[in-house]
Amino acid sequence: MNAQEKKELQIKATIIDIESKLDKNTNPFYKIALQGTPDYFYAFSNRLPEKTLTTLKESPHQLVNQLALISFEELTNKDNSGTFRRIKAIEIKGTSNIQTPPAVSQFIYELLRDKVEKRGIIFDPCCGKGSLLKP
Repeated sequence: MNAQEKKELQIKATIIDIESKLDKNTNPFYKIALQGTPDYFYAFSNRLPEKTLTTLKESPHQLVNQLALISFEELTNKDNSGTFRRIKAIEIKGTSNIQTPPAVSQFIYELLRDKVEKRGIIFDPCCGKGSLLKP
């Protein structure tokens, strides 16, 4: 891939850190770390949707530990020493959309049904349809 080629991709991951920085022209940008990848992603203020930019400027802590769908471009570094990931958009995904599949709920039920008394109490700290309580 030459310096002009770009790959546009998406990744769904949890944001674990956001660091605000200034480039050599004193323009703000953000260095973002995602869970499960050693690579950093970079968000430049002049290339982001206004809503994403406002959140990054005013309350970046609201994005940390959030599941996000990140659209980005992969660009070859100028010296061809690696790949640079430039964020195009960040969309926060509500964690309530992630639910336990019925087959997993049934499997957990089968594992625990003989270990919990008939009138025993089961604590399910999650929200959703309650599939772990009603297999």
